[in-house]
Amino acid sequence: MNDMAKRKSPDLTIRLVESERATIDRAARKRGERGVSSWARAVLLREAARETDEERARRVARLITAMRKGIPGARAHAAEVECARREDWGREGR
Repeated sequence: MNDMAKRKSPDLTIRLVESERATIDRAARKRGERGVSSWARAVLLREAARETDEERARRVARLITAMRKGIPGARAHAAEVECARREDWGREGR
């Protein structure tokens, strides 16, 4: 059993006022047939993954900058990597 399982329940309780719940219910109905919990879970997980993508993009940008500064011939290679990264992200719909 991992540490999180020892400390926290897998349930996530979110307290809402009636108007917030109504807004969330309407949004869930507009965006699909899933229940509110499933829809909210998908939104939260998608947001968590997006943050990971942004962190990765920052790390790659730092690496490219370092490569351009410190390694002979790195400028061309870094440009190729950056171009490939943009093309890959474009195919993913970003």
